[in-house]
Amino acid sequence: MNTRKFRLLLLGGLLVSFAVWTLTSAKRGDNDERKFHRMVRESKWGYRLYSAQNWLPGPLVRICRIASLRQALLDNSRANEQALSASGYLATAYFTVTNFPAPASSDQLRLAEALRRLRLGAHVDLWGIGVPSNQVMIICPRKNVALIRTAIERP
Repeated sequence: MNTRKFRLLLLGGLLVSFAVWTLTSAKRGDNDERKFHRMVRESKWGYRLYSAQNWLPGPLVRICRIASLRQALLDNSRANEQALSASGYLATAYFTVTNFPAPASSDQLRLAEALRRLRLGAHVDLWGIGVPSNQVMIICPRKNVALIRTAIERP
């Protein structure tokens, strides 16, 4: 096969794959699930840039505008969180846990115990967690609330 035929075949394959990619990505849209994952990703990158801002030299931080990029990422994440809460995708659930072990007397130890139970119980998307007294407060997608409840209430 000569090079001209090979180039035409390669160009045709690239055009077909581009057309398929364009058509399949247009169907997906911007649903709440994608918005949630974007919110988590932007938040993580915002906190990573905070760490980088502390470790990089000051002139490099100013040239790259890391502080403004970090703030923009965190603002986008906060805006997405508010939009998802308003749409009902994110739910705040409180669970009363009566079977915390006796050594888990402080809030930090109860939080560590709740996170340990979550890691053992199931892999779920989670946005926030807090432990006021003997309750566990979870902010997560509404579809994960029942799964999280069973994972936390299990000893």
